[in-house]
Amino acid sequence: MILKEAFLNYPGIVNIFGDQSSLNDTYTVSTDSRKVNPSDCFIAIKGEKFDAFDFIKEIKTSSFYIFESSDEKNETAKNLPGVLISVDSISKFIFHLCEKHAKDCFEKGVKTIAISGSNGKTTTKEMVKFFLDSISIPNIATLKNDNNHFGVPFTVFRINPSKHKVAVIEYGSNHPGEIEDLCNITYPESGITTNIGFTHMEFFPELEDVFKEESRIFHRIYGLANGEGFFLINNDDDYLKDLSSKGAKTFGLKKSDFHYQISDQEIHFGEITLKNKKLLGDYNLINLANAFNLTLNLFPEKQNELINAASLFESKNNRSQWISWNNKEVFLDAYNANPSSMKVAIRGYVNYINSKNETNSCIIIGDMNELGEKSEFFHEDLAKFVSKFDLPVIYIGRFRKTFSDHFKGKLLAEENINQVNWDKELSLYDHVFAKASRSLQLEKIFDNN
Repeated sequence: MILKEAFLNYPGIVNIFGDQSSLNDTYTVSTDSRKVNPSDCFIAIKGEKFDAFDFIKEIKTSSFYIFESSDEKNETAKNLPGVLISVDSISKFIFHLCEKHAKDCFEKGVKTIAISGSNGKTTTKEMVKFFLDSISIPNIATLKNDNNHFGVPFTVFRINPSKHKVAVIEYGSNHPGEIEDLCNITYPESGITTNIGFTHMEFFPELEDVFKEESRIFHRIYGLANGEGFFLINNDDDYLKDLSSKGAKTFGLKKSDFHYQISDQEIHFGEITLKNKKLLGDYNLINLANAFNLTLNLFPEKQNELINAASLFESKNNRSQWISWNNKEVFLDAYNANPSSMKVAIRGYVNYINSKNETNSCIIIGDMNELGEKSEFFHEDLAKFVSKFDLPVIYIGRFRKTFSDHFKGKLLAEENINQVNWDKELSLYDHVFAKASRSLQLEKIFDNN
């Protein structure tokens, strides 16, 4: 619930229509005119196809509205019931409201865990939420990977400081300065930047650029906690390893504060062993251990319960997820892909099938998007990388020619999934790996599951 004053003290208010004294003391926020509750303030966002202001007159369940000012809208608002506030900029208003509510939650004791990084941030976020749920801690977390300039504020708006003890917020960026802007409107006290890798390269052409962007989380936590905020630093990452503060702890396969050792789907550090037979790859066990340590930092008395919960976590939503299809075991990671995450996932899958002595296996991969001018280079590099494993490959997407020209082995390459007879092509295999960027929609291959 967001205090009424946070709405009313925005400096960019243009007009207020209606009787302010009729407003409630607190409100939740809605942007969907079909799902507005009496306790909601409806924020009318103008999209590419629709302007939500046009639907205000159809809403019967709320009496408080925010919209971006224009002469025409202000004239219409005069004749609508309820309290309507026009503002100079909806995006600026949303940032203002987020900062005010985040500060209120911070002052009332809600602990915010911030998670960023090139790979593994959404999985780590889901794992932290899982651990919190396992020990019955009231919490909210970023939905899916809604980690941008709208996703972060609307995650914060869901925090009820009288109910929630922890907020787990994922921070993403596709252009320079975005994470710093999001840090400035939130109040995280602990967190992690998982790693630095090639992603969104139209705007971050070099890894140093990615590091500067992602490390803003560390500096925000460092500043809020007077240099003593709990932050996990990846000691195996050439960029992140040089970050340091009093409250920071290093982790990694190298000697670190949390020195991870992995064997047979278990991860060991200190006197703690976490087991999970459902996760693929060392990288996911590291994500699990990091999520464990972020949760344990807040609730050290729950250590044994958290250790027991670790074995129960399962990936879902087409992200590092094992599914059964036509009597085959499929590792489906169809939510996103970039050069580093693709290589780590493929290597993890190959190690897994080799450990099981499985020979009937196939790899389905597709385009990695948002790589800018280096797109051709990275798809060529991927082809050379996958060639080393001597596994049949089905490639889907617009970079199929680049991939085909540099891949050595059995290959079928098509523009989209509808051009492949999947029942026929996969009939020979017991295990299948599938990963590509979201736009390829590889999960639809297995929709008859």
